[in-house]
Amino acid sequence: MLHLVAQMRSTAPHTAPHTAPRTQAMSRQQSLVMAIYRNSNDGLPYFNLGESLKATDKVQLHDGRALDKKQLYLEAIRCDPKDSSAFYNLALALAVGETKQLHDGRV
Repeated sequence: MLHLVAQMRSTAPHTAPHTAPRTQAMSRQQSLVMAIYRNSNDGLPYFNLGESLKATDKVQLHDGRALDKKQLYLEAIRCDPKDSSAFYNLALALAVGETKQLHDGRV
């Protein structure tokens, strides 16, 4: 499982007091996790995070949930039930014969 929430590291060398503040580099996945934290009702970060994961990867969100790519696409669909790309990617991620229940109860 990927632990992206706490894996931020500084790219700046140690600085003495009274100098410019240190900056933190964020990976694409960490940035998407932060976007979800800032607005959990925007489907695009869920969708893009799902695209960035391998089939067996999981990512931990700030709320403690560890989601795989299928669950991330389901979250994108929850946010925007008309997002055909999220439905398409979910279909590609599902194994033959596998089903998932949508947030509105549909299978």
